[in-house]
Amino acid sequence: MNIDELSSEEQMVFRELIEVLEAFTADERLMIGATTRWSAKDVLAHLLAWEVAALDELATIREGTWQPRRITKEEVDAINDAQVAAGSTRTFESLMDEFRKTRGELRKVYSNMMAELEDSAPLHRVIRSHCLHHCGRHLTQLNAWQRSLRLKSARKGHCEA
Repeated sequence: MNIDELSSEEQMVFRELIEVLEAFTADERLMIGATTRWSAKDVLAHLLAWEVAALDELATIREGTWQPRRITKEEVDAINDAQVAAGSTRTFESLMDEFRKTRGELRKVYSNMMAELEDSAPLHRVIRSHCLHHCGRHLTQLNAWQRSLRLKSARKGHCEA
């Protein structure tokens, strides 16, 4: 997949992610169920923090200091727990605004970098990993959670009729 295709796919996943997040009611956004431990708001806080990390990673690519690095599951779990805790003090709306802003910054940076870099493999990796696969995985979870909530609501309405 070339960088233009990757960028197009990333934008489509992001639009769908925004749509599904906005479709949750205020109460649903706070209910645990998007994952086994997180609400939709928690997932949003988590995604925002990883978007900021992607910006940092792009800076290291631009500086020529980037190195691929594997992090352990324990490190990921600790990072994720801290991200969700930090997001708990913020409103859904403020997280959403910052998520959009950060993604816009990411797009601007990676668009500029596409023309500058001789070796774009690290750039592809960051976009594919952070912006496409990671967001896509959580989009799938959020869609499933939303379907589950709608099904429960429909059943409840049917039983009350």
